[in-house]
Amino acid sequence: GITTKRNYVYVYDEENEWNDYWFKLNFENTGMREISRKLFDDTKWHLGGVTSNEYNKATVKTFYSKEHANETYEGNPPSTNAMVGLMYASDYGYATSGGGTTTRETCLETELYNWDGEEECFKNDWLYDPSDYQWLMNPYASRDDEAARVDSDGFVYGDSDYVSNSDYRIRPVLYLKSDVKIVSGNGTKENPYKLTI
Repeated sequence: GITTKRNYVYVYDEENEWNDYWFKLNFENTGMREISRKLFDDTKWHLGGVTSNEYNKATVKTFYSKEHANETYEGNPPSTNAMVGLMYASDYGYATSGGGTTTRETCLETELYNWDGEEECFKNDWLYDPSDYQWLMNPYASRDDEAARVDSDGFVYGDSDYVSNSDYRIRPVLYLKSDVKIVSGNGTKENPYKLTI
């Protein structure tokens, strides 16, 4: 997928103009624009989760496995189809490169709940944001009132107190259609991707 927080995308539209797509990803009042529907696919989002007792023991691989399993809270659906989703705990974990003394493999084998003690894991993770908590797609499989978040200290935890009233950050995730081509750019603000349909 492509996330909208760090990747900037320009789109060549019907009017033959480059548009800054980053600022057009506002679905609150207008919904998704027609150009968006040409770029992004409806995607299956897996809704499996770890249980309350597993959170402090779950590695990146455990989260990935549980995300794709059919373990949900009391009959909640195991998946849904949508154009926009959120990043998973496994996305966050797999985005690390490790550091000078901590290898990527060590990070992947360390429980995400304990990443606050593994500074090289989260500080070398391009999805880490030290300025705020970030909501994740992952629900609990054993409760209906908890969801996962990335803490500003770099670890992943389930949160029940603020699910309904918190304004943590979100990182929308979208999947490009297979016929969308990258014309140029590397995805940074200074050199954004330029796409064509």
